[in-house]
Amino acid sequence: MGFSLGGMLTLTNLEVGSIARLFPDKFRAGIAFYPICFAASGLMPAPTLVLIGRADTWTPATDCEDMMAGKSSPGLARLPRDRSKVKLIVYPGAPHGFDVSDLMYLSEYKLEGRVIAYDDVATKDAIVQVRAFLKAAMKD
Repeated sequence: MGFSLGGMLTLTNLEVGSIARLFPDKFRAGIAFYPICFAASGLMPAPTLVLIGRADTWTPATDCEDMMAGKSSPGLARLPRDRSKVKLIVYPGAPHGFDVSDLMYLSEYKLEGRVIAYDDVATKDAIVQVRAFLKAAMKD
């Protein structure tokens, strides 16, 4: 499980053809919160959950939607293959860092000119989604 850049690393390490192929132990699942998706293929050998906010200006949800649709991005030609192991959840109105509870008492916090804020509805749903995802992915 990774958040933001860590979410990007989650996707990178899970992708078909990643460095993980060199090791005998494989990831059984992965969860990426508001990852950078523009460089990810979306081709995952294991179940992958991506959670991102529509109002995220650091890691745009549209990049994750393009990944899921197999649409190429600058520098990355995405192949039209099966991306059914990836579940993408986009939270309307949720910004970057929507699950950071330390931000819940601030009306707005800006980092490098971009808004980061807590979103209670998105956070509560993300908790439900992550638990259900892990339960299904780890059942054996």
